[in-house]
Amino acid sequence: MEAYFDCRETASVLGISRTAVTRLVHRGTLPCVWSAGRMLFRKEIVRRLAADVAYLKRSRKPKSISELEQDGQITLAANLLSGVKES
Repeated sequence: MEAYFDCRETASVLGISRTAVTRLVHRGTLPCVWSAGRMLFRKEIVRRLAADVAYLKRSRKPKSISELEQDGQITLAANLLSGVKES
């Protein structure tokens, strides 16, 4: 099965854990093929997803609060908590 990565290899290429790979499969955002009870991932698709920065941002948890601030996600929460409405 040279055209496929297993779960461990897929996690390594995407820079995420094997658990995260499984979650993406269950969410329907990472296609896989089942063979003999194992998840297999087409190498072409995994490599394409690894090169897609937008996909990786959606599939990973932010590393820090500053990363959330850069994405504009914390500002909204801070405004809601302080009672300031966004225009």
